[in-house]
Amino acid sequence: MNYEVGSLWRKWDLHVHTPFSILNNQFGFDFDNYFYNLFSKAIANKIYVIGITDYYSIEGYKKVKEYLSDNKKLKKLFKKEVSSDSKYIEKIRNITVMPNIEFRLNTVISVAGKNNQSKLQVHVIFSDLVPVSDIETQFLNSIHFTNGQKEVVLTKNAVINYGKEMIESGACPPHEKDPEFVGYNQIAVDLNEIVRVLKNSFKGRYIIVGVEEDITRVLWRDQASAVRKNYYENCDAIFSSNPKSIKWFASKNAVITLKKKRHVSGALILIQLKNCLKLMKTDFYG
Repeated sequence: MNYEVGSLWRKWDLHVHTPFSILNNQFGFDFDNYFYNLFSKAIANKIYVIGITDYYSIEGYKKVKEYLSDNKKLKKLFKKEVSSDSKYIEKIRNITVMPNIEFRLNTVISVAGKNNQSKLQVHVIFSDLVPVSDIETQFLNSIHFTNGQKEVVLTKNAVINYGKEMIESGACPPHEKDPEFVGYNQIAVDLNEIVRVLKNSFKGRYIIVGVEEDITRVLWRDQASAVRKNYYENCDAIFSSNPKSIKWFASKNAVITLKKKRHVSGALILIQLKNCLKLMKTDFYG
């Protein structure tokens, strides 16, 4: 889109979980309350784009889209706001929502100074113009996880069955009793498979966003430096809340270093600020 005033700075918040995020549900199960708070705060903070985020699925995104298409529900939820602003519903619908699928990868890293380990993570954010059915059938149903014996297609039922197996075998913490939570908490997927499926079916309609706090635990001088290189090569953007990283990624030296010294592509860098707002001088189209 062309603007007479030139390029514009806009606020995007690309990482907002939903009640369907079983591994990170901070909202309870009242979706009316979640939706109301999400959009009332977005309007108050002049957010133009929201990334509706869930682990391994787009269930929350689908629910948000359902609400946005229900004029009766919107008028009921925002009755007070509409009474003082007749264009309030229009403002809600002018906010672009995009599906953000958060994946945990089959690369395990150690947490410095701690005894526990965690998996690398990436986010796949699709254009809002990509049909939900395409994301589910052509993307999610083409991704696999390993259940210990064989590769299994990433479906909710398969994940729950794996969770049951983990509980029955005692291969998870004894206090974890929910098969769905255990399944999603334990599975991992392959970054290269994600990239391959996206390039084959969704070229130009997605971005892959890495998590800086995760990948920087892998040092360039270590044996796993190739993992970090591959991670950067396949990411179009990086989420970061580290002030030093934000300053470095915003510098010209960042692009030079990434392209020449690390032999990776010059990535589009998203800055995750302390107040969780992402500022982007762009618009994203499919």
